[in-house]
Amino acid sequence: MRLFQHPSVLLFTSAVVITPCVFAMQEPSGEASRVVPAREESLQTSGLKPLDARAYVSTGMWDFGSNLAVAALLEAESNPDNGKLVEKCRSTCKIVAIELPPFQAENGDPIAGEDRITAKARALNYLLRSGGPRISRAINEKLGLGPQRSFDIGIKATIALELYNLDGMRDAAASAITKAGGESGLPTALWEPIVRELGQAGTQDGMKKALLEACALAESYLALRPAVAEAEIDRTPRKVHVPSAGFSYDPPTGWTSRPGPGLSHPTSMGPLLQDFRCNIVSVDARSELSLGVYMMSEFERVRAIESDLILISITPFETSDGLAGYRVISKFAYVEAAVRQVQFFFESGDRKIVVTCSAPAQGGEKLDELLAASMKTFRLHPVEPGK
Repeated sequence: MRLFQHPSVLLFTSAVVITPCVFAMQEPSGEASRVVPAREESLQTSGLKPLDARAYVSTGMWDFGSNLAVAALLEAESNPDNGKLVEKCRSTCKIVAIELPPFQAENGDPIAGEDRITAKARALNYLLRSGGPRISRAINEKLGLGPQRSFDIGIKATIALELYNLDGMRDAAASAITKAGGESGLPTALWEPIVRELGQAGTQDGMKKALLEACALAESYLALRPAVAEAEIDRTPRKVHVPSAGFSYDPPTGWTSRPGPGLSHPTSMGPLLQDFRCNIVSVDARSELSLGVYMMSEFERVRAIESDLILISITPFETSDGLAGYRVISKFAYVEAAVRQVQFFFESGDRKIVVTCSAPAQGGEKLDELLAASMKTFRLHPVEPGK
């Protein structure tokens, strides 16, 4: 019998927050030039309510799409300040198991070139026909339709500002953003003002202002960790209670819990499948990082150890108490067999908790619903040091 005891940690980060450089096209008679507005102060977060997990993820993907569009347009200008933004985009691509597509047009020509107009056309081709769609499809596969539509809006809104005065662009962009907005799960404040400025009464300056305000609002939302009010949380401990880490949960029916060898938290033991004892283990850590950034750093660490790690899916997850987190499914080789892991990530302030459910890769998916039902019972409690 084998008991897998290595709870690897995967990543989700939805907050790639960077002040966007917004472009505007001058009148056709003039040379295209970049306009970088002064940084506006972020909106106050005190009046905002935290988003639910799904809207939080969608907002992060909206921000990613906006960042990618700006990065591609900066690439067209061979802007030397583009490096950090490109690295942000490259890091975010990892959460959907894709490398950042090279900045080149559909035919393979690099975006950057001596001819600025040609370079800009290649950047738009990259965003709409090449790199952008590849990332969009990966987001749909790993995160679902809502985050995909949100990413698409981030790209299209930035392009709409860049080509604001092009015949037919405003109507087409408004229609596309409105359709995607209804499917995105985004707060409407992130896209409806942009659509209004694309209407007949809108102006290019108004569009620029709406996009900047949407970026600031997204940044404010992403700074708020999705959670429920403390008063709404039932404090009655579940069957497996870890006082020293401040959480509890009910294991699946028929599973037994006992101290795990080499682990500080109890291990829940399940059925024996293909000579593998299915199990649930947990770890906790202190970190001031947001849950997404924390997972990103842990992903890089674990991937260096488990080079054959394969990401299957990342989805928002919410407990029956309304606590928002993430569910990550992956698989990798362990000894002579492949292991399937379903991991659940939660946080309370600077406490990060990862619950890892391991089963054989072959047939392990049959336990997914059972494990999700178990983690629906996950509950936070005050930490009791020394217990």
